[in-house]
Order: sequence, then structure tokens, then C-alpha cells
Amino acid sequence: MNLWVNRIGQLTILAVALFFLACQEDVSLLGYKNPNSNLKVSYVEIPIASSVLLMDSIRTSNFTYSGETNRLLVGTYNDEVFGNITASAFTQYFTNTADTLRGSAVFDSVSLRLKYDFYTYGTADGSGQSLSVYELDNPIDTLGYYVNHSNIPASALLGTKTYGVNSTDFKKFVTDGKDTIITLNVPLESSFGERIFNSALEYRTQYIEAKAAGKTAAEIGKLMFINPSKFSQQFKGIAIKPNSGDKIVGFDPTSAESRIILHYHDAKDDSLTMSLPLTTVYGFNQIKTDRSATVLGEVNDFYNDYLVDNDNRYVQSGTGVVTKLDFSKFYEFADTLKNSVIHSAEMVIENVQSSPVNLPPAGLSLRMLLDNNHLNKFDSKNAQDQIDLQYFSYLSIQAAFARYDNAAGGVPPIVENDNAFFAAGDQIAFLPYSSTNASYKGLWTLFFQRLAEKDSQKSRFKYFALYPTGSKTLNRAVFPKNSIKLKVFYTKSTAVAN
Repeated sequence: MNLWVNRIGQLTILAVALFFLACQEDVSLLGYKNPNSNLKVSYVEIPIASSVLLMDSIRTSNFTYSGETNRLLVGTYNDEVFGNITASAFTQYFTNTADTLRGSAVFDSVSLRLKYDFYTYGTADGSGQSLSVYELDNPIDTLGYYVNHSNIPASALLGTKTYGVNSTDFKKFVTDGKDTIITLNVPLESSFGERIFNSALEYRTQYIEAKAAGKTAAEIGKLMFINPSKFSQQFKGIAIKPNSGDKIVGFDPTSAESRIILHYHDAKDDSLTMSLPLTTVYGFNQIKTDRSATVLGEVNDFYNDYLVDNDNRYVQSGTGVVTKLDFSKFYEFADTLKNSVIHSAEMVIENVQSSPVNLPPAGLSLRMLLDNNHLNKFDSKNAQDQIDLQYFSYLSIQAAFARYDNAAGGVPPIVENDNAFFAAGDQIAFLPYSSTNASYKGLWTLFFQRLAEKDSQKSRFKYFALYPTGSKTLNRAVFPKNSIKLKVFYTKSTAVAN
């Protein structure tokens, strides 16, 4: 990755040098006389046509790829633009030790502890929230692919909790960078804890018998209480659902603080605990939306163009709302180029609306679309896909600017491990958000240089979707459609052929 960045940086410096050598009219931007009056630098802002799409099946499952954000989202919020949004979390739990209880152990109580990760979406002030915890009727499939509309029935109520969250305070914790731990404790039904506790006592008996019989460690590892597959068939997991509130909050399933705690005592100690953490076990978020009373009220069917004539464009993580870009105007411009070279192509989205608590997505990926608005996915058996990969690659700098999204070499995908083609920037794979300028922007020079070339072999990628780079948030962006621009500097030869 460092080699890729360094070589891209070298190429960018070269492009900048060429840019300043080729100057506007007879005097360069640096004030020096242009030594080559046959070259002229020109600038054009190309407006990008756009619409709003609703994409299907946004993955929300945790612990799928190393390096990605893992989060449990719980709460409800009525967003005046994006509608009424409700997030529920589904998760497994599992013991973190193979140790056994003492024979005199007696169960006392059970609770669920959740560590806040300080993510919030909703109102800024402190206010009352309420949630309930249910036991799942069916286990979470460890090989399953869970998305924003996935659901597992959960009928047995285990506990309810009312609590307060101040989003402004949470943002300060993040900004201060201090290692702050705040947890939410939810008392659960004793009968639920007793079932787990009795299984732990049964495991103690099984373990003693297995050791006496000379069983191997592998054989002992198949005992139900310490075997994840067998354990999840009996203890299927929990669902955490909101009852009321005005915000959605994030809990950290990677923290050892997030766990089910069994409180007990024995003949030796009066106050003991046994933990079943949520770390590294499977879980996902269900996100329900009702946009009926908003400007997005008509955005209900997948892959249809909406709000073409509306003045604004919309993007939201986790819900499938994206903005579609149409680069037809770029091709119209590129087809007029003759004896010209593109020196700089900058993608810009300006005037992004934001608030101190409801932030825009940290990045937007330019994912390629087919004519039917479905994602354009790489197929290794498709000859054209292979041609395009090679065409948009620069072997001299070992970098590609039309890539397909996947998890490889321990690096998480940009958006999803679905092989969807996307356009990569010169130095970063996606458009980063700048809170200082309230904009998304990035240099996409090398990609658009290739796109402008007239070659019948390559695909003329025309449609793209602005996809949030993270699905474990509800971050949202609103921006004027006329603020989406491609800013191009190019050099044109004015020499007259003899």
C-alpha cells in the first residue's frame, strides 16, 4: 500500500509540473512567460446529471471482515428528511473460558451489559430512551449474510430498560480522545440466567467425567457449553429493540465490557460473576425506515430513478439511499478533445448540509452501475471485464483506477466484498468528506484520463452511485444537485499543422 501511495504521489507531482509548464495564454499562472506558445491550458467545470436511487440489501453484519467497524445499533429517530428510522441489534453470546464452576455455586441474577461506542444519530440533547431485550427463537446463522432488512423472530421478553443519552457529551468523548468507558446495564429474567447457569454446572460434571475417562482436549472441546456451534443451538442469541426515544446509539460488541453477566455465589465467595461476551460472535443490525411523510416519500422501489427534478440529492448509510451520477456530459466534452491532454480532474460535491451530531458519511465510493441501475460486478469469466481491469491499470506505478471491491490480504473492502466495480482516486480509493469545507472532493485524474481515451475495446462507464463507505452508521448527506461537478484542467495544442 505504501508503494502504491508513493508512486501515485510521484505521478501526481509530475502532472502538477506539466500543468504549470503548460500555461494559459502567453503567461503562466506563476507569472512566467510561456516558453511554448503552441500550448494552451483550459479549464472546464462539467455538471454531472444525477438522481436518487434505493439500493437493496445493505450488509449490516458484524465480524465479517477483519479491520472493519463492528457496531450494534439500537434506537429510533424521526429524521425530517430521511424519515422515521428504527434500528435493532441481533447478537449471539458465548463463554470466554473453559474453566468450570465450583460444585457449591448458586445462581443469583443475570444482566446484559453494553459498552457505548459514543456513536449517535438523532437529537443533540440528553433525553430518555427505552429498549427491550428478547431471546431469539432461531439461532443466528454463522454462514449467513445479514443485511439491513434481515430479521430473526424473537418472542420471549427478557428485560426492559429506560436510559438517557446526551449526544453532545458523547461527541466530546470522541473529540477528547480519552479512553472513556460508559456502559448500560439491563437486568434480565432470572429464568433465562438460570438456564445458562445450569448448563455451566452440567458442563462441570461432563468435564470431570471426561477427564476421568482420559478424553482428549479435542473431545472435551465438543462439550456443549464450550462448543460454539452446539451452544448456539440451545442458546440462540438475543435481540435488542427500541421501545421509544429520539436517537439511535452505538454499542461496541468488540469490547470485553459488552457481555451477559451471571451473578452467583458459592461456599467460598459471596459475590462472583461469569461472563458471556459478545466479542467475535455473530450479530447484525436491522434498520427499518418509513419515508412516507418526507421529500423521499416516493423512494420505495429498488433501482428506480427518483427526484430527477428535485433541487437536492441524498445519501444515507445503512438504508440504501444513494445518489446516481450520469457522466454523459463528460463524454460529450471528451469527444471534442483533439491534440489535448487532461492534467487534472477533480470530483467535487460542495455545500453538504450537516449538523454537530448528524454527520455526513466519512467517505463516498464511486461504484459503477449497469443501465438497469444494478451494480456492475466483476466476473472473472467475462472477457470484457478482464479487458477493462487491464485498461485502467498503470503497470508502471502498480495501481489500478477501475477496481472491483473485495476483501483481500486482510484488508477490508471499501464498501462490500461483492466484486462491484468502482472508480478509484489518484491517492485515495473514495471521496473523503471535509468538515472544514462541507464538501467531498478528490483527484480522479488518472481514471478520467483513461475514460476520455478513444478506444473501442474498453467499456464507456457512464453511470455511478455515490455509496457510503460504512454501513454501521446512519450518517446522511444532503447537497444541491448543481454542486456535483467535475473540474477539469487540460492542455490543448494550438499549433497549426503544416
